[in-house]
Amino acid sequence: MLSTIPDDCILDILSVTGILDVVRLRRTCRELNRISRSRIVWLTIYARLSRTLVMPPLPVPHTLMTIPAIQLETICISAYNLHNNWTSRLPSPTRVSSVISHFEQYSGFCKDTAEPIKSAHLAPGGRWLILLMVDLSISVCDLVTTVAHSAVVRTQVIACHKEQLAKEGLRDMYAPHGVQARVTWLDGMTARVFLQSVATADNRRAFAYQEWTIRILGGGDALSTAAKAQASLSSEPRGEDKPFLECTLRAFKSMSHLVSPWLVDVSAAPTLSYFENNAGEVHVYDAERGTSVILQGKEPEQSLARNPRFAFLSIETRVLKTDERTYVGCIDEQMNVHVYLVPLVEESQAATHHVQGTPVAKDNLGPYQPGETRIGAWHRLSSEEGTFFLQILAPDALYTLTFSPSTHVLRKTKLEFPVSSIPHLPSSSGQRRWGRLGTERGSRGVLVSEDDRGRQILKLISGSSTDSESSPTDFAEHLSSAAGLRTVLGGLGGASKFVGTFTHGAALAFDEYTGRMCFLKLKDRSGGLGIMQVEFLVVDFAQKELLNMY
Repeated sequence: MLSTIPDDCILDILSVTGILDVVRLRRTCRELNRISRSRIVWLTIYARLSRTLVMPPLPVPHTLMTIPAIQLETICISAYNLHNNWTSRLPSPTRVSSVISHFEQYSGFCKDTAEPIKSAHLAPGGRWLILLMVDLSISVCDLVTTVAHSAVVRTQVIACHKEQLAKEGLRDMYAPHGVQARVTWLDGMTARVFLQSVATADNRRAFAYQEWTIRILGGGDALSTAAKAQASLSSEPRGEDKPFLECTLRAFKSMSHLVSPWLVDVSAAPTLSYFENNAGEVHVYDAERGTSVILQGKEPEQSLARNPRFAFLSIETRVLKTDERTYVGCIDEQMNVHVYLVPLVEESQAATHHVQGTPVAKDNLGPYQPGETRIGAWHRLSSEEGTFFLQILAPDALYTLTFSPSTHVLRKTKLEFPVSSIPHLPSSSGQRRWGRLGTERGSRGVLVSEDDRGRQILKLISGSSTDSESSPTDFAEHLSSAAGLRTVLGGLGGASKFVGTFTHGAALAFDEYTGRMCFLKLKDRSGGLGIMQVEFLVVDFAQKELLNMY
């Protein structure tokens, strides 16, 4: 009998056994039941699945050395089932719910504030939602208790903004506007929020930068959940006297330029970049040290000069930082891509360093397609060490660029959208299309679009292999092996509209690790008085056992 085999031999067998077979095996006898529940078995399965699947985060404060075996088993089984559901021909949500947020600071939103939320960012694990409000405050919404805790208030953001500009001798600027937020989750309970705020006066634009670290102290029932925010230029606490808040400021060097604030790349903040159209220059700015590198040259300017019709279109930039080097990628609306190596500016040199820029890699993604294009950020590719990828969501396709800093090789992969799936909408109706892409291997994404009759259609983007336990392959093959769009047909009840806002950053928040997505819907629940209430449509594709761990 199998139960008479030594434990070491059984463990070796289970290490190469499929995850579902391990669960079935435990039903045969008590001895195999005991062995199949051991930590070593699920640590081995976790390591094997991590090579091909997007694994959910470990619950804070656990590590692989401290997490109980039962929780590790839940993570592995849930990740396996989520992958199979997401990549199936007819994916089905496990749960659809409505969450009405109760804000500590707001009882309602006036009718004049049609769009109270500027951007929403979901934590790994899918429980916590960071909201940047239109008044520049930051709230942390608990999707379990529906309470939106006030983390940073408007007065703190404005005070830091004015303090930075005053150091540059700018004291008569208007109130900040054009705020952008970059949220980086350090773990499921800690986030770093980088804010870019802009003030204008006398035809000048002054940009101020600040960073807040928001740490969620509560868990479990979370009725007394706290958020701890800190940022740090001065050591003096600047928070309100609330038991769950503690704030200090961390601010960076401000800067002045004429470019639109929406064209400043904050994806790798505090290293920023933008393309100066008038001069044909790429600016890379280190807000921490106050130094900048200006790349001068004919490219990517040449790519626009070939077609005068596109002479005034903007070029977007994305900074890529490795352990030793800094690169900047430029993408124009003709889908030309150029990657430059950015030389470092030593402290002894001038604050602004001009160099002749020559692309180390370049490519063209295809013909220009009218419509809105969303450019992501560079992320490290976990399946190929030393390789980074960038995703571009175009009207007709999803492009994935992989770049190796060691060899300067730039590769592209294209996932085409069927014409019937994604209408080619004019750029003026970009609000009718929303998308979010994951950062782990680019294997998951969400796309909401409207058809000609105004109906919103939810589609899942999948770019991973359907064989969840196969060995890692070349990234281009891995992406295209089972890539595609899958329309969600079942389990959505009467949700005729997923998105109820025109603000792109707030419309959709997505957690690729649990497959949870939150769609913002604004409703007037005051009987015509115009008091807007924030409601989220929460769609889950993972099992509740996984979501309950966070």
